[in-house]
Amino acid sequence: MVSLNPKLDNFLAKRFSRDELTNLKSCEIAIIDANGTLRYVVLTNRHLYLVDSPPKNIKLLVPYQDIVTVKLEHNYVPFLKGVDRENCQHVKLEILKSEGIVVDENVKVENNSNIVVLNLYIRSKSSSFASVLRHSCTRYIIKTARRTPNRESERDTFTSKAENVQFLFQELRMDIVESEEDVEQLYLYLRELEISARKSSLVKKLFWKDLALVDFLITQLAKYCLVSSLNLDNSLTGKARCDELELCSIIFEVFAEFIGETEHLKDRNNFLHEREFAYTQRLLNVCLSEPAMPGNFKRPPKTREMKKLIDIFSRCYEETESADQDLLMIYCSYTLAKQSLLFELIMTAAEMKWINPSSRFDIKWIASQLRTHPNFQEYLRCLFWLAMIILDLTVTEKTTSQQSLWLFQIFNMVQTLLDFDSSVKEFVKTEFQEEFKYYFLPEIVKKRLDEDDALTSKILGLIGMLRESIIPKI
Repeated sequence: MVSLNPKLDNFLAKRFSRDELTNLKSCEIAIIDANGTLRYVVLTNRHLYLVDSPPKNIKLLVPYQDIVTVKLEHNYVPFLKGVDRENCQHVKLEILKSEGIVVDENVKVENNSNIVVLNLYIRSKSSSFASVLRHSCTRYIIKTARRTPNRESERDTFTSKAENVQFLFQELRMDIVESEEDVEQLYLYLRELEISARKSSLVKKLFWKDLALVDFLITQLAKYCLVSSLNLDNSLTGKARCDELELCSIIFEVFAEFIGETEHLKDRNNFLHEREFAYTQRLLNVCLSEPAMPGNFKRPPKTREMKKLIDIFSRCYEETESADQDLLMIYCSYTLAKQSLLFELIMTAAEMKWINPSSRFDIKWIASQLRTHPNFQEYLRCLFWLAMIILDLTVTEKTTSQQSLWLFQIFNMVQTLLDFDSSVKEFVKTEFQEEFKYYFLPEIVKKRLDEDDALTSKILGLIGMLRESIIPKI
């Protein structure tokens, strides 16, 4: 629980569940209307609340799934006077209309179709409220999208008592390490590890306490990603290389799962700083580098002409033999899996600004590492290429939940980098302005997305923000 004033602490302790108290993210005093009405705005892991000042009543303002965008406005607010005008931050929320939302009658709102625009004026120039809210929303959306109720772990008692979870974790850890030379079996054990982490938060704690296991997994990435144990000049290695890349993909997914939502774990944060960021740099390098592939493998084209791209992509798929078709699709899945890990690393670095201000692992550090990597610009091109491929492959059918998650991660990651690194912003503006003008149009993208998917409004909101940053105002 964040440190608040005693009256508010006691008030929230009586009204919040233990889960929400444990996951209290931020609390700020804010002006909510032109009359100067003050309220506490309280962020948990799922909701944004308003509390009277002094605390007497609490109201749910909006659940995170209904927040489309969070923007920090740099504008003149005429009704603010003196110190408030100098020190306030104007935070604008675009939220979906919902019958379940109880909006305080004093909150300033503007109606526009299905979107309600809500304005809050935080009484602190140095507050991280907007960033914390934006990242809390993203974390919640990712967690919800990653839920897999139909997946079961063989060790389904991971949901039971702590002592049993510890025993099962050690058993699974031993199985993982002993399967080092068996790619297929190692893949299955790592899939089980990923699923178990979604069932029990204790599994994440145990994972980060076991640096030897973490090192083992990074070693497997080095062993199979950038190089291969196979003879890649042999035309018969396609299927075996598929297995190796699938193993790398699940390792990326495991790290993405264990890094996400563990900002309070000291052992995870120690890992990020371990050996002067040695582990983190190794993960970044693998994420940005192309995998070793058989000599006859045809990488998908990264042309900027959309019709040609899909035609060539389809032709590549049709003209290759079965094993190479599998390799092509595994290559795409591999690229998306490592993108999910990089997304988590960037999110975590951005969060460090308010979680641990003295940390040297922050968004500036990671942006510098990315910017100076020789393959970073090509990686950004690949991200947009993947987004366009996903959208073009859904011309006749709506995106799946997994495809929507990938799109959300891609656009969110690019937006975060644009917010913190001017050189990345200039590169994206130079390279992809045409795509955002004529291809990434909200009205076009909306037709490809499932309107019932919670991520749809978030993706459209991110595209709108990126277009504002990239396309010059006339």
